[in-house]
Amino acid sequence: MRILAVDKDPIVLETLVQLLLQTAGYDVIAALTPDAALEAIAQSKANPFDCFLIDCTFAEVGSIALLEDIRQHDGYAQTPVLILTALTDKPYIDAAFAAGTTDCLTKPFTVSTLLGRLATMTAPAARFAPVSAPAFDAPVPLSATLKIFDTDRFIELKALENYAKQLSRGTLYGSSAFGFAIRDIEMYHSALSPFDFHCMINDVADAISADMQHCQSLLSYAGDGIFVGIAEHNWRPQTERVMNHVNARLAGSDITDGDGTVLDVRISAGHALRLTWKSGCSVLDALTQARQSAATARVAYGKLRDGFWFMDRSA
Repeated sequence: MRILAVDKDPIVLETLVQLLLQTAGYDVIAALTPDAALEAIAQSKANPFDCFLIDCTFAEVGSIALLEDIRQHDGYAQTPVLILTALTDKPYIDAAFAAGTTDCLTKPFTVSTLLGRLATMTAPAARFAPVSAPAFDAPVPLSATLKIFDTDRFIELKALENYAKQLSRGTLYGSSAFGFAIRDIEMYHSALSPFDFHCMINDVADAISADMQHCQSLLSYAGDGIFVGIAEHNWRPQTERVMNHVNARLAGSDITDGDGTVLDVRISAGHALRLTWKSGCSVLDALTQARQSAATARVAYGKLRDGFWFMDRSA
């Protein structure tokens, strides 16, 4: 595996490179500055990097800008990025995840922990495969966790899970997990082209993001037409209210398929789940429960809708 390691401290960088080379035999390229990292990326077209390690003791603007530049660079939209940081300033960590980092490892750490994180991030290679335009025309399963493009607060599902595991108990006290599900998703998945389906998912993500501008939250698309997220700072989402506002936005947005036919896309809302006293795997369980709650709400809406039309009618 080929890794680009970025750290402003030449001694730390050399130590990191030697540890990785000697311990696991990785091919590691070192860069002392964001500019040097971008130059290495530009020169790597014939032999691209499989992973990035970025030390975040750079000035905030420089390291966040580097993350954003990596994600904008052709071929690296989903390549794993591991942040190495001694920082405990949570808004900075939030910004790093929002900019595209896959995981965050807090210093000090052991070599075995670092190698374990690398193995976890890079093992499911297909999940982090570069996204290119032709891929939009290839059929995708309904369960696929499609990438959401250019939408505030939306990150990869794996990154959201990693972010959740980074939250301190103090932060978890005021945090909630929540989910929304697109109604009639099986119908849209079978009727739309892969490109139109992906565009519809992105349009719904835009509508959800627009309604949550005022709150501190991160969200992800979890497949099966379901979006999950984590809200913080003692703000518990009133999911029914958000659902109504998002559906109003969708009604006025004229989402269409490739033929110009308007799609009547709507969402259902699950319950917001408090994360108080949770940590690690239990936080991930809460995300799963939020996902299931949204799926249950979608099924309940379908039954209610069908029951309304057939109430008091005989076969």
